[in-house]
Amino acid sequence: MTNKNDPSCKRELRIKLGLEIKRLRKSKGISIRSFETLEGAVDRYTLSKIENGKIMPSIPTLMRICSVLGITLSAFFSGFENDLDPKEEVW
Repeated sequence: MTNKNDPSCKRELRIKLGLEIKRLRKSKGISIRSFETLEGAVDRYTLSKIENGKIMPSIPTLMRICSVLGITLSAFFSGFENDLDPKEEVW
């Protein structure tokens, strides 16, 4: 079982979150520059840091990103169910 306080575990989660956000953004055909112009979006610098796994988004920030992408928070996380080892505790 992975220790949820392990820095490498937290880094891995940041990277997975960022990659999923980037995948969804690109699948909608939204550039990182145009993303910030959409109502409720975060600025492109923050989005870039999130997508590149540099920072972990807060829940309110993640909700804003999901809203702009037209998905619910639960739909966003449903994609992680297949990627995570059920024996691991990452939260």
